[in-house]
Amino acid sequence: MRVRNDVTYIDGGSHFGYLTGWQDRLGLQIHGKRAATSLRIGYEIELNDRRDDATPTEFFSYSPTWNRFYGDATYYVSDAFDLALRVDYQFSRYRDKNVQTNPDGTVQIDARNDDRLTTGLRATYHPSANWDVFGEYTYANNSSKFSEYQYNDNQFVMGIERPF
Repeated sequence: MRVRNDVTYIDGGSHFGYLTGWQDRLGLQIHGKRAATSLRIGYEIELNDRRDDATPTEFFSYSPTWNRFYGDATYYVSDAFDLALRVDYQFSRYRDKNVQTNPDGTVQIDARNDDRLTTGLRATYHPSANWDVFGEYTYANNSSKFSEYQYNDNQFVMGIERPF
């Protein structure tokens, strides 16, 4: 079992000043291994208190509270090869209502709520104790009350890793 808390102050500087503020992330994770399979499940909550972004006619909240549930399982096919499956679900609720002018001129006033589901599959080959070769596919689907934050994402990654 692992319990973790990270408190961070973010300085967005002159270009990203609306991100300036505090972030507190608390997490709980349980990990276990049985035979040729390793399993990890966890939960994280993140609280944000940022400056946000405002103009004379619009307001955008950048202070979400998000909750994330995740799990992954790794099956060790052999000493040289393993497969990993990962799933996580995150929902974000923003503290203040956005006031936004849409492209058609209408004004939308609503608290931003996002829901994201991410899944991934990774295959890793271990040619030696110090090197890994991997291929990974990840899919994400993010839904939101504001259409510009909605997306589907497909990523394919191949790489070589060496721990130091």
